[in-house]
Amino acid sequence: TDMQLCNYASGPDDAEAAHALRVAAHLRLACERVTHRAGSMANVLDRLASDYAFPFGDLSTLPTNLLVHAAIGKSQPAAVVEGTGADGASGMGAMYPRWRPLFALPAPVRLVGGAAYDWLRLWRFNFYLERVLRFVRKSTRLGIRPAVLAQHSLDDIAFRAPHGSTIDEPTELVSPEERLSLLDLAWVCAGRMAPKTLDPLRLRGVQPIYPYLEPELVQVSTSLSWDVKCAAGEEKGLLKSLLARTLPKALVYRRKSGFTPPYRT
Repeated sequence: TDMQLCNYASGPDDAEAAHALRVAAHLRLACERVTHRAGSMANVLDRLASDYAFPFGDLSTLPTNLLVHAAIGKSQPAAVVEGTGADGASGMGAMYPRWRPLFALPAPVRLVGGAAYDWLRLWRFNFYLERVLRFVRKSTRLGIRPAVLAQHSLDDIAFRAPHGSTIDEPTELVSPEERLSLLDLAWVCAGRMAPKTLDPLRLRGVQPIYPYLEPELVQVSTSLSWDVKCAAGEEKGLLKSLLARTLPKALVYRRKSGFTPPYRT
């Protein structure tokens, strides 16, 4: 009851924001709404260099920065709890089987698909064929786990990666799904998502807390099989089953959407 929830709404018709208010009401917790305003984006761009200690890329950096500043601007909390890592620790492994058949295709077939991505300049668009051939192209340049996690395939299009560059992967004798999960926790969650809130909070004397990145919780997660964590193929199935003890199932079992502002406007 001493928690103040904060939610970012991309507009008055944001279904995710409405859902957040329903969850807060069921838990009987106050929820502060931060509403998207296009003019505020310029303010974020002005302060990026002073808010962050190193450069990183994530699609939701702008709204997250606005949310952080709104959260600490009024109440000056001692700490902020943030959920980064739940997907990586308890849901990422369920994605592995989806991509394995593509890597089983002969290399010449995948090279042709990657060349088509270049020739058609598909990075300019956002539709199904672009997403498929984007992954096909990534599969010709990266191993399956980095390919699943990489957001784009712009090597030799927008930049040129150093020849022979590699991405460190965990070397423990664990399942492919668990290796994907651990790589996501280290490379994406800790390296690209947590930084969105870490520096702006600690610069202002607020303690950021990431429960799903705590070593003890990661250790518990890695000790469980993916049949338990994602029973029946349900991503984060174990976490959802625990949450459903407190919330109605309709509020728990629903499709997740990305946290991005309306960039076109």
